[in-house]
Amino acid sequence: MAVMLAATVSFADGLCVQLCVDCSLNPENETCSKVDQVCGNCPVILDSLKQDSLAAVARADSLEQEKARKDSLQSIDVRKLADIIQKNCKSDTCTFEVTVDNGQLGHIRAKKGNKAAVTKEPEQTPQESLLPPISEECKNFCGLCDSENQGESSSTCEKVEAQCKCSAYAEQERMLAEKAVADSIAAVDKFLNQMQTVQASANSVFEFCSKKEHAEPCSVLVKIKSEDMSLIEIQDLAQKPIVEQDSTVNEAPKDSVIIAATPAKDSVAKDSSTKLNKHANPYMGLSIAFESYLEKEFANYNVHPDKQWGVNLGFMIRSYFYNWGSFQTGANLVYHHAEYEFEGYDLYGYFSGISNSEGGIDYHNLMLEIPLQFRFGFPLDKAGTISPFISASVHVRKPIYIWAEYDVTWEWRYDDYSIDKSHNDFYAASDWELLTYVGFGIELSRRVSLQWQFLPVSIVTNIDTNNNYYCDDSDGLTWRISMDFAW
Repeated sequence: MAVMLAATVSFADGLCVQLCVDCSLNPENETCSKVDQVCGNCPVILDSLKQDSLAAVARADSLEQEKARKDSLQSIDVRKLADIIQKNCKSDTCTFEVTVDNGQLGHIRAKKGNKAAVTKEPEQTPQESLLPPISEECKNFCGLCDSENQGESSSTCEKVEAQCKCSAYAEQERMLAEKAVADSIAAVDKFLNQMQTVQASANSVFEFCSKKEHAEPCSVLVKIKSEDMSLIEIQDLAQKPIVEQDSTVNEAPKDSVIIAATPAKDSVAKDSSTKLNKHANPYMGLSIAFESYLEKEFANYNVHPDKQWGVNLGFMIRSYFYNWGSFQTGANLVYHHAEYEFEGYDLYGYFSGISNSEGGIDYHNLMLEIPLQFRFGFPLDKAGTISPFISASVHVRKPIYIWAEYDVTWEWRYDDYSIDKSHNDFYAASDWELLTYVGFGIELSRRVSLQWQFLPVSIVTNIDTNNNYYCDDSDGLTWRISMDFAW
């Protein structure tokens, strides 16, 4: 039987199929018996064709029903996504993370900032000049004259019209009623347009995921403009973030659809706030300073402040550890000059019998200096370019060379003595000075700053006869003023 069926089916194509179908429609035809003999068993062939046709119809119906079912579910998901977006988008631009799995809506996650208050300027509407409220008496009189059953004389109603302006109030009520209807229709139209737009935006998400080669699951970042709920951008989260470029040069990747490029409103403010940080640390430049210093002793003599001044010139390097706080160091060359004239001072290091001493000292010296300074500032203007600051610094100095001339006369045991001497020499290797300064200043920008400092404490280790002590005593302060120019 199986062999017969296989043989029958093998012949059931082409002309045999057509002849068997014709014979089924016209069984009285004389040739049908021959057809059945030549082609095999026509009923079996026709039954096979019927089963194949029914199976094909069933498959088509099943596919169509499945497609209709998915389309229906997707329509529900589109409305659901649109409703969630509309209810949770309260800022100018809203961002949502959406996942679509096998054509159906997965999870939805709103990003921070979507709930921010939207500050919009109120819509300007033309001012309408309204009549003052009508009195109760006029309202009654106007109603009386409008009524056809009252039979009031025309002269009386004319007086009422002249006094109460019934026609004007009636016209105003009619216009206000029309405006209320028009405003209501406009509000409904605006709502319907917004609903239509947000549903189109939600539908674009499903269309985007349906076009992906591997769309299960499909996770995207959706940006919405809250004003009209229009779609700004769809970004595939499976792809690395791509910096948008000119479309004439580079095309966007096929998995990323950019609807519109709207820069964030806070980008300008952000660039302004971080402008000071765009220059890579450190800053380098030129530093100059002027000093007014005090000394107690020089060359074993007590000295009284007279003319003491100095200048610094060097290279500075500055690094910022926050926007207006910095650490600065560098290397300076220091020049000092002093002129002393004294009278009646005891000679330092000698016994107290010496009296009536007088003399003068004139000296110059050079030193190398390494300053270590911290600045703590805060902004004064909105741009943050002007910054007052307080400063604290330690200056490590190494005296190098001295040129000194001094002459001294004194009386001891009724005899007169004098010294007239020049001293030009290098300082000893162990001669060092450690100075601490505190003060305040202002940065006009990162490029220019000005500050004033005074000296509260110093340590000097000079061991030769040229002692140079910095101090704060009753004669005043040791202070310095400096300017820095960076590039």
